[in-house]
Amino acid sequence: MHTLIERIKFAELLVLEILFVVIFVMVPLQAGVRYLFPQAATFLFWINEFTTICLVWAAMVGMIYLTHERLHFRVTIVEEKLGPKSQAAVTLLSGVVCLAGIALLLWSVLDGMASASKRSTAVLQWNYAEIYYVPFAVVLIVLLFVMAAVTYRDMSITSRSKEQLLA
Repeated sequence: MHTLIERIKFAELLVLEILFVVIFVMVPLQAGVRYLFPQAATFLFWINEFTTICLVWAAMVGMIYLTHERLHFRVTIVEEKLGPKSQAAVTLLSGVVCLAGIALLLWSVLDGMASASKRSTAVLQWNYAEIYYVPFAVVLIVLLFVMAAVTYRDMSITSRSKEQLLA
């Protein structure tokens, strides 16, 4: 049986695959139709806007996946030169700083939703708050929990490494 984290990772990858397939189908379709059928190109203006939305969502979902897998950019040159206690302190501090940054970003996103709800996209007439701000807020909330879990996992790994060194 798969754990909840494994199911979430699978869902993230599935969403990413679907979004990138949509992007990689729509962009050549728009380019091909624009050059082969110039008269029909005016009906496909929505593709540019739709692929931009898909790309933004893919970046947000990818951010969560990279955090799960600890594949995001991380500078460890200083951390590697420290002892086990100092490494644990740096891991905790970096986790707390990241959590604070995510919380601050979430607060600003929620604050900006009010003004964004008055705007809509140019072609599709979709509400900005619904397609950009709400998914971004949801991603930040999930990222907040994922980052807390990853920080806790890193702290427990660092603690176990310290115990192994002392044994």
